[in-house]
Amino acid sequence: MKSVDAYNLKNNCWLKIEDMIQRRKAFGVVLLPDGFYVFGGLNGSEFLKTCEKYSFVNEKWEKINSMNKARSHSICLRSPDLMFVYIIGGYNKEILDSNER
Repeated sequence: MKSVDAYNLKNNCWLKIEDMIQRRKAFGVVLLPDGFYVFGGLNGSEFLKTCEKYSFVNEKWEKINSMNKARSHSICLRSPDLMFVYIIGGYNKEILDSNER
């Protein structure tokens, strides 16, 4: 999947936004004040360690630093101060017990 829809709470409607740079499914996602961040996933044939951000300011997807390990089905959390994102566990041909920040 590359296509993305976003729900606008203010206007109570769905919006079609630009497609992601890389096709992916089973990715982790977190919302921060400056955009959506997506981490890893599957592209249909391989596990991904690539990440991207949808910038609310530029209204486009941007590549960001990749994770150390390719993973899908991870849990993503943001710290209360919004300074860090934690990517927890996931799967890459086996269950992963590693985390990334």
